[in-house]
Amino acid sequence: TKSAGEWDAALTKVGVTAGPLNEIEQAIPLAERLGLDPIVTIKDSRDGSTSKTIANPITFSETPVIYRCGPPFLGIDD
Repeated sequence: TKSAGEWDAALTKVGVTAGPLNEIEQAIPLAERLGLDPIVTIKDSRDGSTSKTIANPITFSETPVIYRCGPPFLGIDD
């Protein structure tokens, strides 16, 4: 068997876009090394509170991502 890095190199060599699946603790530092901002601070429109979350990895040239509200309030499903 090959490691994720070996598969990534082999597939990239033949023109297949590929990369390893990362856990959160691996993905955030990788995104930062690539010059991305993986964490955003959201101001919740419901109550004005702020929280941090993972940034949307998709960007559009003419339609920016809008973060309207934070995570569900604690106990909302009770």
